[in-house]
Amino acid sequence: NNFFETFTSLSDREITLRYYINSLVDTSKEYYVISSLKKDKADFNHEFCHAKYLLNESYRKEVNSYIETIPKEIYYALCSDLIDLGYNNEEKILLDEINAYLATSSRRYLGQIFDIKYDKIETYHKYLTKMFKDIKKGIDINIII
Repeated sequence: NNFFETFTSLSDREITLRYYINSLVDTSKEYYVISSLKKDKADFNHEFCHAKYLLNESYRKEVNSYIETIPKEIYYALCSDLIDLGYNNEEKILLDEINAYLATSSRRYLGQIFDIKYDKIETYHKYLTKMFKDIKKGIDINIII
């Protein structure tokens, strides 16, 4: 669903954003808009990971298959922590968030987000990080400043 078709009463900033999107993106195809500060690389990577997960079906299937290999007690602990942070208790959202956090976060940040010892998730963190780095190579990103 296109944001600009759903919400027709737009602010001046949203009208400007629509102009740039329409000039840079083929809006007849799926696209994903990420808003982030230039200095906020970690947040951008997290959101870019969400975009790849949503728009790239083979990546999403590979990620989901891999996450299914995580032992249930670890998976449920990760889900519980995300729900405690305010995320919706919907499996597709939790899978997407587990991937985005494990694929893009530092070990230290994971320790702040998840109440689980790092050694229990280290293998999954490293694998999903590598998978994301591999899919990120050669991606063309339009930047609006």
